[in-house]
Amino acid sequence: MLLHGDLSGGGNADYMARRSEMLSGDDASIVAVALARPGYGFGDGSRSTGSTGSRTDHYTSINIAAVADAVNRLTAAWQPARTVLVGHSGGAATAGVIAGRHAGTAEAFVLLACPCDIIAWRSGGNRSQWPASLSPSDFTAEVPASATVLALTGTSDSNTGASLARDYVEALRKRGVAAEYRDIPGVGHNINDDYWNGGARDAILRAVRG
Repeated sequence: MLLHGDLSGGGNADYMARRSEMLSGDDASIVAVALARPGYGFGDGSRSTGSTGSRTDHYTSINIAAVADAVNRLTAAWQPARTVLVGHSGGAATAGVIAGRHAGTAEAFVLLACPCDIIAWRSGGNRSQWPASLSPSDFTAEVPASATVLALTGTSDSNTGASLARDYVEALRKRGVAAEYRDIPGVGHNINDDYWNGGARDAILRAVRG
């Protein structure tokens, strides 16, 4: 299941829907679903309930619980051998919180361009703090040792620097979690074909296959 980013410049979550279609095309045994986070929608007019909070400070306990509930419902309906939650940017932050706060929701997590420490992320670039938002870095102690976490960030990402995900992975590894960080060379923050083919796709397929 794939979670899009904040789309702070506006627009819908179709870019993740396209990537989910690609994954299903890569392997017929994969059921890939792009989820619209609370308040977001797709180009076909479908939209999730809830609020984006004007697309700011919205990694709230309510929104994250809603996503975890959706993942659990889809898992119950499809009964997959393995549930993998993939997130990009704000979607990665959401997935990272779910890994600990809603432990057991998925077996594996792939975090792309993750702002895994919200306070550190918001402290850079003259950003305002997001006091209502939960941070993956605050839930590392609750991530089960049985989970797999793969985090990747582009080396040219000027939004979510590599240290945000790398430090999160290191904290998990110290607890015995199978966590791994990798750079994606030469790419920035947004998921384009270079980002996808430079490591994101392979990481997702690895997580799916276990």
